[in-house]
Amino acid sequence: MVISLLEEGEEPWIPDLESPEAVARDVSPAPLPAPKPMVISLLEEGEEPWIPDVCSPEAVAGDVSPAGAGITNPRKGLQEGGVVNRQCGSISTEEIRRDMHVDQEQVHACVLCGRADDDSDILGSKCEQDGLCFHVYCALFAGCVCEQEDDMSFVFSPEDVARRAGRAERELCDVCGERGASVTCAGMRCGRRFHLPCASDGECVTQYTHPYSLFCGEHRPQQAVDAVPAPDTACIICTDPVGDRASYSTMVCPCCQHAWFHRACVQHQALCAGILSFGCPVCRDTDEFIPEMLTMGIRIPVRSVSFKDGGM
Repeated sequence: MVISLLEEGEEPWIPDLESPEAVARDVSPAPLPAPKPMVISLLEEGEEPWIPDVCSPEAVAGDVSPAGAGITNPRKGLQEGGVVNRQCGSISTEEIRRDMHVDQEQVHACVLCGRADDDSDILGSKCEQDGLCFHVYCALFAGCVCEQEDDMSFVFSPEDVARRAGRAERELCDVCGERGASVTCAGMRCGRRFHLPCASDGECVTQYTHPYSLFCGEHRPQQAVDAVPAPDTACIICTDPVGDRASYSTMVCPCCQHAWFHRACVQHQALCAGILSFGCPVCRDTDEFIPEMLTMGIRIPVRSVSFKDGGM
């Protein structure tokens, strides 16, 4: 009956039980059967069938790896070929969490600058109105319609914010080159546009007083002083050397004209001191010093001294 099942003309193999080689051959693992004609017909024309090597630990481990070690991604194989291929690449839990964090940040990004970070010193606090998220100072420098409350807070028109954000989508930032530049230089007939966070990188002057104007590097105000720092003059705040003249990064007290300091240093001092304690580090003048610093783009918060970040 066994012989009758063999294909016509095929000689049956009968082991010699007295031969050790025959016994070993009889108990060795049988080779995998070739694919049936029906299976081969289902494959694409000219494609070699994939037959797993069940004797290979690597093949078994790669095929049944636990989901906790990674999530296999067959989509790439579908895109690169007509048949799904197994891949060694996987998406780790950390990558998934990072992607979720990025998506979450994009949801809460400012519609006027595209940033999700909350730099309250420069950008102001973040507001959310009618599904729109934006920084207070981004809205003010963009010229958005608002009303100031008795507690010095601002209430904006969501429709106006959305309208200005839509216009900004077509504008490129003069510093980073990306779209969404919502702030225009206030210089006469100047059409340069900026994101508010990019302003300092472009050496712009941002005046944090009404009407909240930004001036590009070409049209920014200059200090009207004749004094120049003596050789090896150091910043009165950080003691590092200053430039050889007044510039965007090097400033001087307009009253005594002896106190030289870096823009970044005096900005940090202003944020720590507040309007009530801010003045020239040398002559302590406030009448000339504060208006000059505001004109030169130093933000001076209306509050008392802050001891945050090693302040005064």
